[in-house]
Formats: sequence, structure tokens, C-alpha cells
Amino acid sequence: ALPFMLIGSVVSGLLGEFASQARILKVLSKGGSGAPFIAAALGLLFPVCECAIVPIARKLMQKGVPPAVALAFMLGGPIVNPIVFGSTAVAYGLSWDFAFLRLVFGYCTAVFVSFVFAFAFRKKQALLQPLSPFPIYENRPQRPSGTFASCVGRTRSALVHGAEDFLDMFPFLVMAAFMTAMVQSTLDRSFFVSLAANPSVAILLMMLLAVILSICSEADAFVAASFQVSLPLSAQMGFMVLGPMLDLKLIFMYFGIFRKRAILLVAGTTLVAVFGLMLLFDAYVRWVLS
Repeated sequence: ALPFMLIGSVVSGLLGEFASQARILKVLSKGGSGAPFIAAALGLLFPVCECAIVPIARKLMQKGVPPAVALAFMLGGPIVNPIVFGSTAVAYGLSWDFAFLRLVFGYCTAVFVSFVFAFAFRKKQALLQPLSPFPIYENRPQRPSGTFASCVGRTRSALVHGAEDFLDMFPFLVMAAFMTAMVQSTLDRSFFVSLAANPSVAILLMMLLAVILSICSEADAFVAASFQVSLPLSAQMGFMVLGPMLDLKLIFMYFGIFRKRAILLVAGTTLVAVFGLMLLFDAYVRWVLS
């Protein structure tokens, strides 16, 4: 997770230095209420996993993107991207339709949670504080003249900004890694399998497992595929959809951006949305097989 978060911090620094606020706002605000639909699909252009997406989403909010829109990108990006699409297909024996379903479920969940979040916090503050730029943004030295010198200066400034983001989020990642390691070292997977006779219970157990294990979205499909013999497809899908949106490391990192009630809303809404979608998916699979 650490290398991906470092990459995300560098991207966020480049975004903060080179991306114009007006350009970002124009892209994400196009169509008014359609902004979450656009944001949730940005992972197709900027494929990052959940380890890297939090500092990037934070930078978008610093640029003036509404929190609900940035949340759509933060939830959808780790699933709605070509790398995760490909890894899911490979894990399931080149099952492109299953990979496509994961992408669709992730996209729909991200958009739904974004709209609920926007409605719930339309008159309330969801962030810990207004995300103003770091002090270094406000006291930039005079850039040297000349195209090359200016580019070098801006790149250096972007890397410094990225380092600020990384150091700000790093403590939350460390706490999450500690908790995840503790749970993974003591968890007995056979316990989950033994309680999986009921599809609803299987879905809930795999969703819980996704939160606990905190596996990167680019690799979690291989873990889910290991349960193909013992668990229904809906439970495996629930694991792959919920994990990149809500796991231990993400919850800890959310504490660096959102207020507690906002985190509770995001967590609760995401859990309900994914569970509901998986129940519908399970019913559809059983109807097709009957």
C-alpha cells in the first residue's frame, strides 16, 4: 500500500501545481447534477487503486471540487479502471462479463453514495475543516523566467506538495497497516466458509472479510476467486465491490479528511448499497441457473 500511496501523493502534487482549478471544475461540474457520474468514471482515465486515491481526491477538494463529487471519484476510481478490470478477468479465467459486472456494480454504488452524501450534507460541514492549500502554496517563491526553468521549478514545487500530502496521510496508513496485520495473522478463513450455506450470510461474511483484509483492488480478485468452490458468486462479488470502497486502511485515512458523522454515513450507505446489489445479483444468478 505504501508505494501506491506515494504514487498517489506525487500525482496529487502534480495536480495541485499544473492543473488549473477552472479546468478541473469545468470537467467535474459539467451538467450540474451529472458531476458524480463523470467523477465515478474518471478511473478509466486515471487508473489508481484505493491506496493512492485518497490524497488525489483530497487535492481535488482543495481545488474546489465539491466533497460529494470527489467522493464519487474516491469510491469508484479503485474499481472503475482498466487495470482492475483486467486483473478481475484474469483471476476468473478471462471471464470478461464478470469483470464488467464488477465495474458496473462499483460505478453504480459510487454514484449512489455520492448523491446520498450530497443530500445529507447540503447544509452541513462534512470535512474536518475547509481544505485550504498547505502553507507552501501560499508562499511560493518567484518562479525563474524561461520555459525550461519554469517547468523545473513547478515540478520541484509539485513534488514538495506531494510530500506534504504523503506525510499528512501517512500516520493513518500506518495505523491501518498495524490493524490489518493483526487481523490477518489471526483470522481463520474456514470459519467464514462453514457459515456460508445461506447466501445472505455468505455475502455479509465476505463483505466483512473485505473490510478486514484490506487488500489492494488490483489483487483482491485473486483472493475472491479462491472461494469459487465454496461460496456463491454474489458473495465473491460483494468482497470485490466493497473492499476498494471501505476497508480498514481507507477508514483510517478517511479520518484525515471527513468528520466522524460523514464517515459513518459513507460507511453505512456503502454497506447497504453493496449488500442490496449483491442480493439482487444472487437472485438473478439463481433465476438464470434455474
